[in-house]
Amino acid sequence: MELGKSNPQMNPPTADGDADRNMILGKRFFVTPSDSAAIIAANAIQSIPYFSSGLKGVARSMPTSAALDVVAHNLSLKFFEVPTGWKFFGNLMDAGLCSICGEESFGIGSDHIHEKDGIWAVLAWLSILAYKNKDNLNWDKLVTVEDIVHQHWATYGRHFYARYDYENVDAAGAKELMSYLVNIQSSLQEVNKIIKGIRLDVSDVVDVDEFEYKDLVDGSVSKHQGIHFLFADGSRLVFRLSGTNSEGATIRLYIEQYVKDSSKTSRDSQEALAPLVEVALKLSKMQKFTGRSAPIMGSPSDVVGVRASKRSSFMVAASPNEHRVIDSKTSPTQDAVQRGLKMAIIAGSVVAVPTLVGCRVIPWAKANLNYTAQALSISTAAISTFFITADKTILKHARGNTIGNISICTIRKSLKGTKMVVFEVTRKETTPFDGQKPGTSGLRKKIIFWRYINLHNFVQSTFNALTSKKVKGATLVVSGDGRYFSKDAI
Repeated sequence: MELGKSNPQMNPPTADGDADRNMILGKRFFVTPSDSAAIIAANAIQSIPYFSSGLKGVARSMPTSAALDVVAHNLSLKFFEVPTGWKFFGNLMDAGLCSICGEESFGIGSDHIHEKDGIWAVLAWLSILAYKNKDNLNWDKLVTVEDIVHQHWATYGRHFYARYDYENVDAAGAKELMSYLVNIQSSLQEVNKIIKGIRLDVSDVVDVDEFEYKDLVDGSVSKHQGIHFLFADGSRLVFRLSGTNSEGATIRLYIEQYVKDSSKTSRDSQEALAPLVEVALKLSKMQKFTGRSAPIMGSPSDVVGVRASKRSSFMVAASPNEHRVIDSKTSPTQDAVQRGLKMAIIAGSVVAVPTLVGCRVIPWAKANLNYTAQALSISTAAISTFFITADKTILKHARGNTIGNISICTIRKSLKGTKMVVFEVTRKETTPFDGQKPGTSGLRKKIIFWRYINLHNFVQSTFNALTSKKVKGATLVVSGDGRYFSKDAI
């Protein structure tokens, strides 16, 4: 997507399947979701006609960086910090209190619809780009996405940001970690003493709490939403416990370093975040409670260095509970060929022996076939069987390794290389239920999700829509956004 053919200002924006989430990319420049929401809010009144009369207020989820807070403070806007979950934004919009909202997991929206809207976010950015370039009619030097972000940092400061996910850790250990963090809240002096013993270059903690939210519209109270550490320089650490099922729990760690000095906003993110990362891991005793020396997955503060970075992928190894892992050294095709050759050799041998016996025992064969003819008969039967068996076996297993009995797989890039994770498929009878409608909202509700086998109906309807003409030679990609039962669904 670009403003001029010779001056591309945006790479094609990235979205998930239903385009409710988005990723804004400039020319080899990445905009974090937290910054994106803040920049849209900061420029909305001037750049987006829909907001020309002003903003009712702005909101973000608690783990999202405080970039939006700073904008709200400077522009005297109503500001709301809510738990993770889009329904909290929806309630604020219903009450006429919020115009723009965002979350760190690439969801941004406005009150035109009470749901995150990736297409709207992209259009909002295009409006900002158009406004910033309204005087550049000759296209001499356009204001780029990167320029807009740097201008924002110069005005409001920069929130370096990262999220670490520790998935499928021992549930008891995860609860102990959260309890430990709750207990140390009682003494800020003790917390700061521990921190200074780890790093002297980190600001003092001025507040620690366990986030709790009372909805302004329906009065509901959401407790135990995460442990929040606020530092004197505006930096934050957030620890959230996400799920404690039989397979384990997930601990999400959010690290946010605020830098107001414009001369330091272009620092490397890993360098800027390193002190807080060390404090977070040692203060929480993460390795002690979880047994993990590194997160399963992490998202960086930014990918500004993507243009020349040679770093390993931040998508770390596949989780240990996945069914079967095939190393990239043995591809599905190689595996199928090996199986085919083995079966072909066995089949050829099995056919050769009875053919030899027949040539030596059957009277007609003994009378009419000399030794050369007998040898040709035996070799023809054996070779034909060999190739027929090899062909059928290789084809069968090649299909089985990709779209057959073992039909769902995913490619993961990890620090150790590329892995193909293969899942076994089971069958389940399913029928529509009264009032069933298309959409994703129902899939996020735990009770409805399982009680009415909504997932199974959703999957079956997808396959019903995929005719053989449409899918022949194609690849079906199955993915999830990490919400309720996402792994079970995939």
